[in-house]
Amino acid sequence: MKHALAKGYRSVDCAAVYGNEAEVGEGLRDGMKEAGIKREEVFVTSKLWNTFHHPDDVEAACKKTLGDLGLEYLDLYLIHWPMAFKRGEGTLFPKNEDGTVKVLMKAVQYTYSFPGLIVKAAAHRFPAPTAVFAVATIAATTCCCCCSCCCC
Repeated sequence: MKHALAKGYRSVDCAAVYGNEAEVGEGLRDGMKEAGIKREEVFVTSKLWNTFHHPDDVEAACKKTLGDLGLEYLDLYLIHWPMAFKRGEGTLFPKNEDGTVKVLMKAVQYTYSFPGLIVKAAAHRFPAPTAVFAVATIAATTCCCCCSCCCC
C-alpha cells in the first residue's frame, strides 16, 4: 500500500473475504502519512461478504471492515457477490454435507438503508445524489488489495 500510494494510486479496492483489511489499513495509514496524503484524497471501496447479507448483519460487517481498515468511513461499500450464503456458521464458505457451498435459494432483500453509516463521509465530497455514481468519475488507477502480486 505504501508503495502504491507513493506511485500515485488513489483508489483502493478491499474486501473482508480477502482476509487482509487490517494489513491494508496499516499500509494506508503509513503510506498516507509518508506521502503527505489526506484521507479525502484516497477513494476506498470494500465489499460485504455473502454470509453477511441478512439485514441484521450488514451494519456489524461494515463496522468490522472500518475497524480493520482503521478508517472512519468508506467511499463505497458493495455487495461482493449478488448471492447470499447461509449466515451464522462461523465460516466464510459454509458447506453442505456434499461439500458444496450453502447458497440461500430464497430471495434476499437487497434494499437496505443504514443512514449515516456508509455514505456519511462520502457526502461531504460529493453531493448526495452523485455519491452513488462517484466511482464512475474516478480517474486514478485502482489498487486491488486481494494479493501482493503487483504494486501493493
